[in-house]
Amino acid sequence: MNKKRLLMVINDPVFFLSHRKDIATKSLEEGYDVYIATGPGDAIKEIESLGLKHHLLPLNRSGTNPINEIKSIYSLFKLITKIKPSICHFVTIKPVIYGGFVTRLSPVKGVVFAISGLGSSFTGDGFKSSILLSIVKLMYRFALNQQNSRVIFQNNNDKSILLDSKVVKEKNSVLIKGSGGELAKYSYTLASENSSMSVVMACRLLKEKGVF
Repeated sequence: MNKKRLLMVINDPVFFLSHRKDIATKSLEEGYDVYIATGPGDAIKEIESLGLKHHLLPLNRSGTNPINEIKSIYSLFKLITKIKPSICHFVTIKPVIYGGFVTRLSPVKGVVFAISGLGSSFTGDGFKSSILLSIVKLMYRFALNQQNSRVIFQNNNDKSILLDSKVVKEKNSVLIKGSGGELAKYSYTLASENSSMSVVMACRLLKEKGVF
């Protein structure tokens, strides 16, 4: 009997290690063959050291060259056709959209899309931004509206936007509290009564994230 196969696709190998590594290693324990597909990066060696099978894809998070993007989609299609995964788990914007395109043409039993953010196309102003947003919504709608899929959200705002835009359906949507953190590694200490208040915001300095 063939083992169950899980394919996880994500732009950046470092982001995989920080946000999805535990899902992959737990799936190994549950008896899955686990394949990880990412763009290039030095962290690939660490991924392979965990017993995970890595595949390199020509993914560029910010690239917009149409020829290169078509190559990315075709490479993903070839990989899924070769591996024949039982479940595909797509994380970050391009893998979610491109993975949705490809799995419509591939006999994958289950597809999971993880929406950790909608990107700048949903926050821009002006005529060009509105045209881009309409195109992105159409792409999301085609990618995510599959009978055998689940779309995971990490906040109500993103979920409401895509539900109101009829991009996804409520029955296929799941809301979680976040990617989580391992408390044994990331513990906290109580501040003393005499200490001054300190605020730390670990993120990119973008106004869309509330930084002005």
